Amino acid sequence: GTDYGPMFAGYMLASLPLLLLFTFLSKYFLAGVQGGLPGSH
Repeated sequence: GTDYGPMFAGYMLASLPLLLLFTFLSKYFLAGVQGGLPGSH
């Protein structure tokens, strides 16, 4: 059988930086979508 424990642990470790980047940048991204970024127009 396949040992899913280490595999999912690897997926979690691989996706953690992406999740941190997303949570950190989401407020800037949403602000840019809603009001436009300064200097974009």
